[in-house]
Formats: sequence, structure tokens, C-alpha cells
Amino acid sequence: MLTTSPPKLPNIQAIRTMVGKLASGEPVLYKPPMFSQSFVLNPIGQRGSGLIVLAKEAFSGRENPFRLLYYPKLEDLELFTRSSESLRDGGPADSFPGSVGTSSCVLLSKPVKSTKNQTISHKTNLYLYYIQGCFKIGSPPELDDDKARIYGGWRVRLLQYLFEIAQHYTVTMVTLQNFNVAGRGFPPDFEKFFRFHNCSFDISSSPRLLEGEENVYVRKEVALLP
Repeated sequence: MLTTSPPKLPNIQAIRTMVGKLASGEPVLYKPPMFSQSFVLNPIGQRGSGLIVLAKEAFSGRENPFRLLYYPKLEDLELFTRSSESLRDGGPADSFPGSVGTSSCVLLSKPVKSTKNQTISHKTNLYLYYIQGCFKIGSPPELDDDKARIYGGWRVRLLQYLFEIAQHYTVTMVTLQNFNVAGRGFPPDFEKFFRFHNCSFDISSSPRLLEGEENVYVRKEVALLP
């Protein structure tokens, strides 16, 4: 049964109720405060110390946009909810308070044309727009390094599930679109993950660089090897 969470910014108890339902395997219909549309939250399961949730837009005509969320244990949920309130307004922590981190992705299916311009097949590409933490160590003080370390592998857990999605849809290329790398190269845990899974990657695949105030954003492509 699909249940609906409150439409306004949920309080800690409302978040606990929602995540409790997700942890028990129950999907939830949720409208984030920063979005005009609702999301269907489907629990994927426990990965590491946290829970992975797949969030898909409800009643949307867009082509397969989704988000991956990583929630902490219920006993740590209040800490992460309070921590999300200390971050800059307008980020994913505002939309999914209580989560450890989130990512934004899109699956696009493009037709493959023959020489006679006839569609002979479809090619599916996966775009990862961001993968971002929703908490700040030390805010509140109880969320210290030791507590954060419990969930230290959350980004790799989300990447792991993202690659499972890619394999399910026979995606051959994952594009890190306008990805904030704060300098050259993938973040260390990303690079370690890609090498572990025998994936090739090219950090100079696109000539397009966008100069931000503090960071460099670059489009990167990751080839999934069979």
C-alpha cells in the first residue's frame, strides 16, 4: 500500500515514520518542500550501515529521471535531520532531510538509426548529475567523525547500485554530467570503485569546462566493460 507523507517540511517524527516504513519495505509517496512534483520512494534495501532508496518522479512525463537516497539507521536519523538544517538552503538536504546523501540521475533511451534512417535499436545512456552529502560533521556536535565514519562508504554504495541499474538496462556508458571534481581526476573513492569493477574512464572525454567561482565542473564518461 502506497502511503503519503506530509506535503510541508516534515518534522523529525514525520521523517522517522517515513523512513521506518521504507526500512520495513513499504513504498512512500513523498513531496519534497523544494519540488513541485511528488516522488515515489521505493526501498532497495540495506547496503552497509544505511538504507538505499530509489526516488522516482510520480505522474511525470519526463524520461526516467530518478534519485538515489541513502538513509542512516533510525537511531541516527535525528542527528542527520538536525545536521541538514545547518547546510546552505536550496540543496538536496532541504528536499530529503535526514538522508546521509543523495544523487540525481537520468536514463535516456536514444534510437539507433540505420543508413536508411530507420530505427533498428535503442541505446540507453545513464547520466549522473551529482552525488552529494546532506550533513555536516560537527553539526550537531554528536555527529562527530566517529559517527560519520559509520556511513563513510555511502557514496560507493550508491555508485554500486547505480551500476546495477546500468547493467539491468544494458547501459554501456555512464556520463558524469557537469560533475564537481574540485581539480583533476575523479574523487579517490570513485576511482577506487571504478578500478575495482574493471571500468575504464576518461577524464578528458569532453572539451567543455565550466568555470565556477571556486570549482571546476567537467563532463566525464565512464565506459562499462563486459
